[in-house]
Amino acid sequence: MSNADVFKQLELLAQMVLAPFYWIDKRGIIIGANQICLDAIGASKDHIYGKTVKQVFKNKDVARDLEQDIYRVLKTGRKSHTEDKVVDITTGKVRYYSAVRAPIKNLYGEIIGVIGTSIEITAEKELEQIRLQKIADDAKSDVQKLFCQCVTQISNIISQAQVNFINAEIGSEAVGRVVSDKQIKLTKREQEIIYFLSMGKSPKEIANIISSRENKNISHYTISSV
Repeated sequence: MSNADVFKQLELLAQMVLAPFYWIDKRGIIIGANQICLDAIGASKDHIYGKTVKQVFKNKDVARDLEQDIYRVLKTGRKSHTEDKVVDITTGKVRYYSAVRAPIKNLYGEIIGVIGTSIEITAEKELEQIRLQKIADDAKSDVQKLFCQCVTQISNIISQAQVNFINAEIGSEAVGRVVSDKQIKLTKREQEIIYFLSMGKSPKEIANIISSRENKNISHYTISSV
């Protein structure tokens, strides 16, 4: 049986396969495909027969990945199982396939081409991408919430520590009393301290200012109640 006879047998077999089915010669040229395969990529026989994968698929990444696997099978003589990303030539829709390729050998055991078939897994792939995106979004949301909580807690601790430091510096025992987790009742002096903090003064500077003004009227500062 000649090489041509082998390819003719594939033509008959292709009509019975209920999945995309195609074959390529050892030069990497497409020489056959069943109708299911043509429909899957949105092409006609005239569009793909006698052409390489690079000539058929304009998407460079798709063409490169397909071509690399085809030549790997031709070179090693080993079957491959890959996940193919294919762009529909007509619509541009991206489809995913679980693909198997194997070498075609003549009666002398010589590799004369590659035969391939595949099962579409686009729906499963899209569902998996949605699931992974949800996991990523949930994780990001959790991290953001934790970060905000940490920042709030640290900010409260620092603010109260600064107030306590200043009160200690000027010998005052009047410290704000915690009313709840989110509300602190401040004395008039602590309100004044926070006012100076908002003006960019350091705790040491504020302690010096208030200490030096201990017996003076400071009512000209406008401080909103907290």
